[in-house]
Amino acid sequence: MLEVRNLSFALTLVLVALSGLPAGAAEYVAVVIDQADPWQCVVGKHSSNIERGTRLMGGSTVRPTNDAAQPTNDTAQPSLTVVLYTGEAKTFTSPTRLEERPSESRISRILELIMGSEHVDWASTITRGELDDPLIDGVVRLEGQRLELAEVMRDVPAGKLAVRLRTPGPGKPGGKSPLEASSYEWDPAAPQPLAAPGLLPGAYELTISRSDGKTPTSMAALVAVMLVDRFEQAQADYVEAVRLSETWPESVGPRQVRQFRRAALQAIGEPKAASHP
Repeated sequence: MLEVRNLSFALTLVLVALSGLPAGAAEYVAVVIDQADPWQCVVGKHSSNIERGTRLMGGSTVRPTNDAAQPTNDTAQPSLTVVLYTGEAKTFTSPTRLEERPSESRISRILELIMGSEHVDWASTITRGELDDPLIDGVVRLEGQRLELAEVMRDVPAGKLAVRLRTPGPGKPGGKSPLEASSYEWDPAAPQPLAAPGLLPGAYELTISRSDGKTPTSMAALVAVMLVDRFEQAQADYVEAVRLSETWPESVGPRQVRQFRRAALQAIGEPKAASHP
């Protein structure tokens, strides 16, 4: 059964088929990372609702759902923020037709991974963790059933920590987490790997907490856990996502940037990303 987060994508494909657009005109040219007020994607005479993570086809038009409504002093202007296949971030405030990708155009590997993914849970990219937490998002290495966390915990103060991994997404079923450790001795000056028997590679929400009276008491981040043979490529992909987002205008806020980077980590963590050219 189709999951809710992929509904807009499925509707867009149906609308493209109904519109009679040639297959070459139906390439993805953008992915939505944020919106204020409802928006729609229009293909021909048909329309579908837009949400975070919706992938948009060349030749389609995006518009506020209530296009006739005008903002007043008490209402914010409708806006839609997307990342284009070029890596640029654009914010639209009025109906806009998306240009098709030129046949000779190139797209970065990380954008191909994000636009090609059907499993990124965009809701989970905005739900947990503070922007100024010392625990940061990133790629971590899994080697010999031992997890190396120094890459994302280098600014976390030393102490005894409880560590937990869970699959991202508020709709995930409960039960035992893939990894739980109640007494991990962390020292950023001499980091030690964490025993992780049975842990599989993939994207996880990493939560750490402490009970020694020091602050912060709990922190959360999103990590892509990678085996040794995939670690360097995965890290390079995430660095590319960070590099792209650092070029965006100030109108794209830090939370929107984090949503994009976390979506990148989820796409990187998918098994098919290993064989992607």
